[in-house]
Amino acid sequence: MSSTTETKRAPEGPTEVPEANTPIHRILGSPAAFIATAVILLALFGGTFLANPDRVAPTRDPAYYTWRTELITTETPQTLLDTKGPYEYFSSGYRVTAPISGALLRAIPGVDELHITVVLMVLLPVLTSLLLASFAYRHRRDPLLWHAVAFFSASLYLTPPFVGYLDNVLCLFFLAASLSFLTEARTSWPARIAFAGFLLAAGLTHPTTLVFFGLSLGLMSLAKLV
Repeated sequence: MSSTTETKRAPEGPTEVPEANTPIHRILGSPAAFIATAVILLALFGGTFLANPDRVAPTRDPAYYTWRTELITTETPQTLLDTKGPYEYFSSGYRVTAPISGALLRAIPGVDELHITVVLMVLLPVLTSLLLASFAYRHRRDPLLWHAVAFFSASLYLTPPFVGYLDNVLCLFFLAASLSFLTEARTSWPARIAFAGFLLAAGLTHPTTLVFFGLSLGLMSLAKLV
């Protein structure tokens, strides 16, 4: 008896790696798991303020951020530009995004002048962590990676280099949001406009952080070429 062997040629071009279909991936990939991670992060950063509503945010100088926010809500925008601050450090529109964001929050009922920095210092780390997790998930469809990046990014905000610097935290939020348009910016003008807009907002928030972001992108591009 003779048998024939059939040989099939592999398809040309890149092949996609199938996603893991283990029970743990199915659990972590459910909508409930994504919502649970977001709720855990919110509880991690905001639980202490729910238990102690009169507590101020752990910023280096919450009074200064509050003062600048109240300045723009009670005076004209030109007054904010003319007010130089200590050692003329904040003149000519330098770092104006934080007080503008605070002024927008002041329009929400229930958010008073003492809770502006609290809202920002709770929401910004959570939103930034979720944005970074989403950016990683777009490039590798692994729900475990999404949760790992979310928790790891959030944990960095509990370390001394990040605690208390509201301008830096807000700038990182804009940079994380810009990453969502990084890939599409190569071919899409709306994505380019959105990417440039977030970078502009980051520059108006904390220019030094934007410079380090640009250097990081440049070094990663150079490493890829090498």
